[in-house]
Amino acid sequence: MDRTLLRSIALAVTIVFVVTASLMWPSFSSASIIYDDGYEHEYVPQINRNGSVAWMGAESTQSGDYIEIFLYDGLETIQLSDNDYLDRRPKINDRGWVAWTGGLDKNEVFLYNGQQTVQLTDSTSPSGLAGISNNGLVLVGRSNKLFMYDGDKETQISFNDYMQGSDMNDRGWVTWSAGTWGAQPEIYLYDGNEVKRLTYNDHVEWVPKINNNGWVTWSAYSGGSDQIFLYNGTETVMLSNGWRRSGPKINDTGWVTWSGEDHGQDEKIYLYDGTDTVEIGSGFGAMINDRGWVTWLASDGNDLEIFLYDGSDTVQLTDNDYDDVSQQFNNLSWYGYDFKPGASAARSNYSGSSVKQYGDGWEDVEEPLGRLAARFKSSEGPNNFRTSISWFANDPSPMTWQTRGGDSSGLHRTGHSGIKSYTVQYDRPDSRGTWRTWKRDTRSTKDDFVGRDGLVYRFRVIAQDNAGNYGTSKILRLENKPPKVTLITPHVSTKTSKTQTFKVKWSAVDASGIDAYFVKVKADNWKSWRNWKFATKATSAYFKGKRGRTYKFRVWAKDSLKNEGVSKIKKTIVPVNEGANRIHRDGFYGGIRNSRSPYYLQTVKFSKRRGDTMTYRFRGKSLGLISTRGNRSKAKIYIDGRFAKTVDAYSSTFKPRRLIFERSWAKSGLHTIKVINSATPGRPRFDVDGLAVGR
Repeated sequence: MDRTLLRSIALAVTIVFVVTASLMWPSFSSASIIYDDGYEHEYVPQINRNGSVAWMGAESTQSGDYIEIFLYDGLETIQLSDNDYLDRRPKINDRGWVAWTGGLDKNEVFLYNGQQTVQLTDSTSPSGLAGISNNGLVLVGRSNKLFMYDGDKETQISFNDYMQGSDMNDRGWVTWSAGTWGAQPEIYLYDGNEVKRLTYNDHVEWVPKINNNGWVTWSAYSGGSDQIFLYNGTETVMLSNGWRRSGPKINDTGWVTWSGEDHGQDEKIYLYDGTDTVEIGSGFGAMINDRGWVTWLASDGNDLEIFLYDGSDTVQLTDNDYDDVSQQFNNLSWYGYDFKPGASAARSNYSGSSVKQYGDGWEDVEEPLGRLAARFKSSEGPNNFRTSISWFANDPSPMTWQTRGGDSSGLHRTGHSGIKSYTVQYDRPDSRGTWRTWKRDTRSTKDDFVGRDGLVYRFRVIAQDNAGNYGTSKILRLENKPPKVTLITPHVSTKTSKTQTFKVKWSAVDASGIDAYFVKVKADNWKSWRNWKFATKATSAYFKGKRGRTYKFRVWAKDSLKNEGVSKIKKTIVPVNEGANRIHRDGFYGGIRNSRSPYYLQTVKFSKRRGDTMTYRFRGKSLGLISTRGNRSKAKIYIDGRFAKTVDAYSSTFKPRRLIFERSWAKSGLHTIKVINSATPGRPRFDVDGLAVGR
């Protein structure tokens, strides 16, 4: 292609959004410029699995303009930042959320959550972005430490002296290479709950990469050379056996690709397919997708070009007079239907694409990839609901890269003939599998749908491109009935535990299935709620409280259709033991202190003499006296100097740590409780095991 045509394409982009250029390769379509400001200022494009692209670039051709962050969402390009400082290194998740760093005197981390941009960090030292997961967790590096942001607070997950690279997967799991001063760096793994050290050796290990199954690969200096290692969830194995192996990347299947050179020879690209390692080409900067396809950069004798290995063949993707760099690679795995509205049969399992040449023109014979999304807006009467549904088709866009220099500098991605129209269909349980047409041959890409409350609807969109091909989206299930969430936690922790640690359980009922739970906790001396369990599949966990504190718990459940349900707030009081808050004792000299005993914190005070007294002072809104039921006595209870009740601790069976007396007040205040043993004949012993003070 000559430079005149490339210049016309670059100028036309701002009008038609995607323009195809005559670059051809097997199993791919033509390339399109998605952004070109005419100035050499577009860097590090990042692509997600849905074909959305984020990058850093100049706002205009003015040399004094600052670098901003941009997002191409499959339909249009959006400028996410607009300020007077340099914005850097964007990361994008599959939801289209983008995080990046920027600032004047120090870097801070910013997040675009699909609707607005917010500043996440406000620290005294510069912050660096390390990653963003699909559940919205943002990983930040600061002062050689890693911190996780969940929207409410930050959690420090690493505590090393220095760091040499980190990576985060879609689930929010993190791996990093770090060490302490005077020691070599080791590899660590954070699985959302705890940190695990993966290596224990004298190797120099760095730049680990993690897949969505928690497998980790990295480079390490071993045996006089750099080698590639893989942790497969259970053990660590060495994959390579050569000289200067580096830059490993891993896919969700566990396949690994890397580059390496042997004593002055050209740098090679290698692929480990779970069993064998093969050489697939020459170059560097290898990337791998979940199909096992690999791209890399290599010189064609003139400049850097992009190459692809598709599992059987190696092909050159670009061929121009300037360097193509910073390529990003998604799964290139999509499924469509050879389906037209009204047709009775469909052919599925479509994958890949092709381009045919007819004279001087190009015809797209690819089936477009349709996509659906939905967001609830408002209620529509007592029996209906209204939701906003949007749809679009990529006519697929599996890859993006950056070109330096020449008349076609800018960001590029694969493109096709464009979408002509959409047909949107739906069905519901009472339609007996018959699809109904909601929108036919429309050019619009969103509308409001009004449905009946409590029903599960299914939607699909059929996209027709300008070459006459049809593609069908995956089916979107939709309902507005949130999960019904149940939370179980003891009113007083001693009901289920003899320590300060107690079990909290939760569950939810939903027709579409539960995708994740989010559990928050708030102590009586905390100003705000804190995340305890974030995006977990677990339905129970043990919580360790502090003596004398009252904890509130609440659980959110998100179903597979992204509806959210929330539980009622439940409280748990962690008592103080019988020795705390005591202001007077007359008797009650008997006691047990034994780690094997069933009493709270393994201690208890008791009396066998009539008239023995224990008096406590406390501040709170409620009180519970913890004692032992069994062959035990009666006792008189006085609150604030006035007789309140005679309690009887007798039971035919032994029951330790029982709440034998309760009292509550409208507001918190200072109170006293006096316990006087009645020494009932035949069972004179009365136990005091703790006070549950509610705050």
